[in-house]
Amino acid sequence: LEESGNEYANQTVPETAQEISDFMEKNKADICASFQKALIDILMDKLIKAAKQTGIRQITIGGGVSANSGLRTRIVEEGRKRGWTTFLPEFKFTTDNAAMIAIAGWFHYMNGERTSLDVAPASRGVLIHLGKLNLINRTDCR
Repeated sequence: LEESGNEYANQTVPETAQEISDFMEKNKADICASFQKALIDILMDKLIKAAKQTGIRQITIGGGVSANSGLRTRIVEEGRKRGWTTFLPEFKFTTDNAAMIAIAGWFHYMNGERTSLDVAPASRGVLIHLGKLNLINRTDCR
């Protein structure tokens, strides 16, 4: 690089905490949009690969991520290009999984189930034993 290029680059790179903070504030929308695009690209690459490997042509999403308009748009676009049938939930059904975890914990608590405070969390554990708790009235599930 020419000397003038180095000088210019050195002058534009935020170095102090205040400069970084100012840069982040000034460019917040672009940073967020870039981050969202990168995540959607990763998710879509994985979805496309999985659909190719399995031959699945019916695609849906759920949970809090399904409320992301960028992801919803990309799934529909890819579906059109690839001949997928896509199913997207209405926004009122795109709740975060935290509510599901909370209600599962409440049912365990109401059933008298307790654990010690030193238990290690497990992300793949069984939440509800339907045979034991009988939580669902099938006539209410429509």
